[in-house]
Amino acid sequence: AVVSTQSGHYGRDRKAGEWIIKEGDPGQTLFALQEGQLEVIKNSKVLTVMGPGRVFGELAILYNCTRTASIRALTDCKLWALDRTLFQAIMMKTGQAKQKQHLDFLKSVKLLQDVPEA
Repeated sequence: AVVSTQSGHYGRDRKAGEWIIKEGDPGQTLFALQEGQLEVIKNSKVLTVMGPGRVFGELAILYNCTRTASIRALTDCKLWALDRTLFQAIMMKTGQAKQKQHLDFLKSVKLLQDVPEA
C-alpha cells in the first residue's frame, strides 16, 4: 500500500518477504524505516539486519548509480520514501542554510566587518 502525503514524499507498507530494493536496479528513492525489520543482502549473503530509524537507498540518489545491495522485509514494515527530486531540494536548502550561517558568522567577526561582499 502507498499513502501519499505530498509530492515526492510518501508512505509504503511492505509484508514480510517482500523486496524493497534489488541489487543492480536503478535507484530513484531514499527510504526511512518506521516499523519492522529488514535484511541487507549483497551477492546472496545477508550482511546485516536493520530496525526502525534506519535510512537507506541514499547512495543511488547521491551518486546516480545502481543499487549496491538488496533489501528484503523480515517482518511487516512501514517505510517512508523520498524521491530524488525532493531529496535534492532538501539537500540544496540545507546547503544554503549552512552557507548563510557561515556568512553571518564571518560578518560578526570585527576584523572582517569592513570587507565588502562580492
